[in-house]
This record gives sequence, C-alpha cells and structure tokens, in this order.
Amino acid sequence: MFNTGIDARIYKKINVAVEYYNNITKDLINNALVSMTVGQRAVYRNVGKLKNEGVEVSINSVNIEKEDFSWSTSFNLSHNVNKVLELYDGFERSSGTTIMTEGYDSRSHYLVRWAGVDPATGDPMWYDINGNVTKTYSANDRVIIGSPNPDFYGGITNRIKYKKFDLSFLVLYRKGGLSFNRLARNNESDGLNILSGNQSVNILDHWQYPGYLALTPRLSNLTTSSTLNSTRYLMGTSNIRLQNVSLAYDLTSNWTKAIGLKTTSAYIQGDNLYMWVPNGNSDRNTYKNSFEGMPQETVISLGLNVAF
Repeated sequence: MFNTGIDARIYKKINVAVEYYNNITKDLINNALVSMTVGQRAVYRNVGKLKNEGVEVSINSVNIEKEDFSWSTSFNLSHNVNKVLELYDGFERSSGTTIMTEGYDSRSHYLVRWAGVDPATGDPMWYDINGNVTKTYSANDRVIIGSPNPDFYGGITNRIKYKKFDLSFLVLYRKGGLSFNRLARNNESDGLNILSGNQSVNILDHWQYPGYLALTPRLSNLTTSSTLNSTRYLMGTSNIRLQNVSLAYDLTSNWTKAIGLKTTSAYIQGDNLYMWVPNGNSDRNTYKNSFEGMPQETVISLGLNVAF
C-alpha cells in the first residue's frame, strides 16, 4: 500500500489535511465455482488482483472568534475508485445483478436496460445488447451499468456559539453510486403479488388505456417478465441530508456551582431532519417507494447535561 499526504495550517485559522492512497490487494479471495464431481458447488480460492485508489480531504476552520461570538466549520470529503486489475485463470463472477470482471468495479451492476412502458399496449420494454428497443427479455442483453460506490461523499459541521447559546448542525452529502432494489420485484410486481403482499405506491401509476404514459406496465395477475432483473429497479443514491441540529444553553451559574455542579446545560436536538435527492422526492427515506431497509424517522430529543 502506498499513501502520502500533507497537513497545513493557514493564518492559525484553517487546518487542511489531504491524503492520497493507492492500495493493491493481491490474491483476492472469493468463492469460485467448481465441478459438482468434487462434492460441492464452490470453494474459496485466490482469484485476482484489486486496486483501491482515492483521496481524503479534511478542512477545519475558525471563521469568527470573539469574546461573545464564535463560528467554526469542519468539512471532510472522500473519493475512492475500486477496480479489478486482474482475474486468475479466466475467473469471472456474476451473481445475477452484479459482476466481477477485469477493468471495472468489483461490484459492478450487470443488468438488462429498462426502456419503459409501451404507451400503445402497456407492454414492458428493454434495450437489447445493441441498444435497440425490444419487448423480449433476455439475460444475454445484460451490460455493466455503474457500481454502488459514490463518486464522492462526506459531511460538513458548523458550530456557532453566542454568549450561553451553542448551535451546531451536521450536513451529510453523497454524489453518485447506484443501488439495486432487490425487494421491488415483489412490491412493484405489476399485479402479480397484489393480493399476497404490500405494494409500492409506484404501481398506482400503471398503464390504463392506449396512449397512456405510465411508469408501470399494465397490471396482470399472471406471470410477467416485467419484474425480471433490470435497471428498472436501479436507483441513484445521491443525496444531501440534514443529519443533526443541536441547540444548547449553558445554565452554569454561581448557584449551580454552590450546590456542587461544575457545568450544567440544557439542549434540544433533532436527527434525520431532512433529505434532498435529485429527482425531487424529498421524503426522508425510500421505504414508502421501495420497502428497502428500515425507515429512518425524525427524532427530536430534549436533555440536560450535568457535570459534578
């Protein structure tokens, strides 16, 4: 592994740290398929060489510092590129929705491209390997479509103090990256599972008559190819999240010190307050749309900090 960095302080107000790393992992261990004649389907063995290369940046600044007022900021950013450099003995691993192959991210999405709904018939459509629209689904038309890894991610914290008030807020951000919604095949089943399980709100926008522009194909309780693995269920993960806001008030006084309390403060804070995503859906989580993962609800709390 190779890494190098620099730390700098500017005008005694700004601290900057930048680190570059390049880590090459040799003899990567993975589950490799073998002939069933050996008594099992797969064995762990050394399959290849993997590179992780990236940059991490951290900036801390004191923007204003006065007797009764101060403002400081902490910022961090991370960028990582994952790439398979070599696979031994022709090893290539596909798990249905992802693939490990030379020259790409080790968890690259490997899917048939979704082309939408035919407004004339309500039939599902895909793109074939050559980019032509087709109504016939084939796993042979799968192509590599991005990876789960974001282009960059990080956070920024601001802290503002005025007399006895102390306000801080944390914003997290993430740009790029794709996530395959594995549960959507059941809860966006285009009518197939409508009587056996909860369904996404997305199926409300289903095809109804010729010329209707819909998000979802026509509903059917029969077997449908529209729910097979495709980029239909691939979601972008870019977001900006207001993760935490905290407001505290210092209650320390001669009276509190007289009863043996060194410091006393009361606070109110909120977590997971708001999330913005590029498609305009500002809902706090994707649970309503995809039933994927646990819902992240807003939490408001009050507290008292006492030090003896």
